[in-house]
Amino acid sequence: MITQTRRQTIGDTLRRSRLRYPNKLALKWKDTELTYRELDEKVNQLANYMVASGIQKGERIAFLATNCLDFVVVHYAASRAGAIAVPINFMLNPKEVSYILGHSEPVGLFVTPKQLETAEAALSDADLSSLRLKVLIDTEEGQGDWQPLSLVIVDQPTNEPSVEIDDQDVVNILYTSGTESRPKGVMLTHQNLVTEYVSCIIDFHFDRDDMLIHALPLFHSAQLHAFLGPSIYLGSSGVIVEAPQPQLLMETLSHEKVTQFFCPPTVWISMIRHPDFRPEFLSALRKCYFGASATPMEVLKEAGKILPQVRFWNTYGQTEVAP
Repeated sequence: MITQTRRQTIGDTLRRSRLRYPNKLALKWKDTELTYRELDEKVNQLANYMVASGIQKGERIAFLATNCLDFVVVHYAASRAGAIAVPINFMLNPKEVSYILGHSEPVGLFVTPKQLETAEAALSDADLSSLRLKVLIDTEEGQGDWQPLSLVIVDQPTNEPSVEIDDQDVVNILYTSGTESRPKGVMLTHQNLVTEYVSCIIDFHFDRDDMLIHALPLFHSAQLHAFLGPSIYLGSSGVIVEAPQPQLLMETLSHEKVTQFFCPPTVWISMIRHPDFRPEFLSALRKCYFGASATPMEVLKEAGKILPQVRFWNTYGQTEVAP
């Protein structure tokens, strides 16, 4: 067992940023802002709830959720509790979600209200006997036997739970698209991901003073592990938006003075073709990353003319290699 001082887990990256920058903005979501200290404490509260509920090391915690602050909290809390996080594509239908639930056999499921109907239908089809925790996130209201996150963590301690974790333990199972067959669960360790974070920090020129926008789905390895994870590791700040809608992107990029932005070419094109688009909305932007599909040269040339102060990266990665 590696000592905590030398260990490199997902949870360790958050704790170290909290120790370096306790009062710095970590993440903003709508009207909520959390410093690194506040984020770390909320993560610990949920991790302690998981442990107190009998979650054992290596058991799976699934979540079916759109982008929100609680998504990040669940992801890091599972890591702290020694569990394996299983984020599920919220665009899947109940039968597809049911397959992933049946295959991964989670003991906990965290769901945003908009996905509750899909989750209920998937659970009915999966007949999941392993499930013990059913929690609604990004809401203050419970529904039926689903409790809201704010209620389950309210009395939990804010210190880290005492769980023996090694950085070679599996921390994520990310399911592939399944375009040619059934989705496959890609098992990634803390060491896989933290090593990849360092690569992104170096090659993408991350800086602790950056302001990122997390607009693409967090269930996917790109936004979650090529941008959110490295930014938490480094101690930079970020703003989460629910979806990459052109108007919302323009408003957020401008108002939050975002310096670092990742999107597919299709999202970029929809934004700059929007009738209300103005280059000055992106005046703070310095680094832009295209991914998920090849970027046409015409798009890159036009982007360079519109925003001469921005450096552009064309990125590619595979979930199977973290990513």
